[in-house]
Amino acid sequence: MCNNCYEHFSKRSNKIMLFCKLKEHEKTSNEMLKLCICQRFCNDKDKYIPYNQKEGCRYYKN
Repeated sequence: MCNNCYEHFSKRSNKIMLFCKLKEHEKTSNEMLKLCICQRFCNDKDKYIPYNQKEGCRYYKN
């Protein structure tokens, strides 16, 4: 998983989702703007997991 990515419970979706640390500086109450764009929902784990972060994220750092 990307070093800038972290898991956080989203009140809006009621699921654990992935957020980007580099988007935290944005002064907004809309948590959806801080989401990692490279994630997908895993039914088995009932949460969002990383998906193609290396190829799809411009902030990817390993």
